[in-house]
Amino acid sequence: MFDFPIKSDSLTEIPTAYQSLYTETEEGGVTLDPALAAKLDTSGLASALDKERSNGLKASRELKDWRALGETPDQVRASLENLERTAEEAVVVIDDLRARNHQYLVTTAATEALLAAGGSVELLMPHLEKSVRVEADGATPELRIIGPDGEDRRQGEEGYMTVPDLVEEMRASPVFARGFDPVGNRGSGMDPASLPPTPNNDAGASGLRLEDIATGKVVVAV
Repeated sequence: MFDFPIKSDSLTEIPTAYQSLYTETEEGGVTLDPALAAKLDTSGLASALDKERSNGLKASRELKDWRALGETPDQVRASLENLERTAEEAVVVIDDLRARNHQYLVTTAATEALLAAGGSVELLMPHLEKSVRVEADGATPELRIIGPDGEDRRQGEEGYMTVPDLVEEMRASPVFARGFDPVGNRGSGMDPASLPPTPNNDAGASGLRLEDIATGKVVVAV
C-alpha cells in the first residue's frame, strides 16, 4: 500500500499512477498537492490517538486500584465508608493522646514548681492548672501563663511568664500564701532560730522541748 509521502527526493520514487499528484520543487524533489496533503495529514489524528492511549493506561491503573477495594460499586462504596470511619477514629485517638500529653506537661511542670516552692500540690494545683495552657504550634509544645483577659502573660519585654514565676506570685498572694510552708519551715525541717528562746537553767523547759522534738511536735532542721 502506497503511503503518499508529503515530500520525496525524486519523482521516480513515486508510482507512475500517482505522479500526477506531485509537483516538482526548485531543489529537484517533489511535493504532494497541498489540498490532497491536507486530507492525508494524520499527525493530528496520531496525537489524539497517543493522548487517548495515555488516558486509557491511566484509567486502567486507576481501575486496578479501585478493584482492590471491591469488584462492585457497592463493595467499593462500603470500603470507602470503612476507610472514612477508620480515619475519623484515628483523629479522635490522636486528639485524645495530644490532650493527655498536654495535661501531663502542665501537671508535671506545676508539681515541680510547687514542690520547689514548698507549696501544697493538692491545694494549689487546681488553681494553677486554670492559668496554664499549652502552645503547640511549633515542633515542641511550650507552656504559657494565661492572664484574666485570656492573653498570654509576659515577664519583661521579651519573655513569657513561666510556671515557677506564677508559683512565686501565688506564694506572695495573701489568698494563696496559706497553701505554702512558712518561710522558716521549708525543706527538711523548721529553723531552730524561729523557736522561742529557752533559758539554759530552766531544766523543765529544756525537757519539754526535748519531749516535743522526740514526739515530732517540733522538727529541727539538719
